[in-house]
Amino acid sequence: LYIGGGFPEILADKLEKNHSMKKAVKRLAEDGMPLYAECGGLMYLTRSITYGKKRRKMAGLFDADTVMTGRMLLNYTRGKISAGAPISGARSFQGHEFHYSRLDSVSSDSKFACKLDMGKGIANCRDGLVAHNTLASYGHLYFGPSFARAFVKSCSRYSR
Repeated sequence: LYIGGGFPEILADKLEKNHSMKKAVKRLAEDGMPLYAECGGLMYLTRSITYGKKRRKMAGLFDADTVMTGRMLLNYTRGKISAGAPISGARSFQGHEFHYSRLDSVSSDSKFACKLDMGKGIANCRDGLVAHNTLASYGHLYFGPSFARAFVKSCSRYSR
């Protein structure tokens, strides 16, 4: 499953009310289905999105909350994906990050798959939260052949 970027805060009310989708996505992730989410997808997989004065519950796969800041972050990114991370066939990557949010209350035992040489990531030049076989990052990766092969291989191993 691939959950791309976008602006989930705009549709947060509808996303919050779609309980069956939130439960299904979380259940599939916990079952080990390969899942890659970037930026808006990462935000959707957190516990909540706060936009203005409204806090909306999201899928809750990651122990973190998204807060809209109104301040744009725009950077190129470059880094390495750690061995053993989901979709780890591609060891290095390039991309960009573009968002108006930050993650708060990120659990101290959260696992990060990416160390950035360039860019901010989620926290302290770390990006790519990991849970089960899910990789979710603020970064929008420029997919090269190695990343695509690694994701398809991961999906093939999972297929039933």
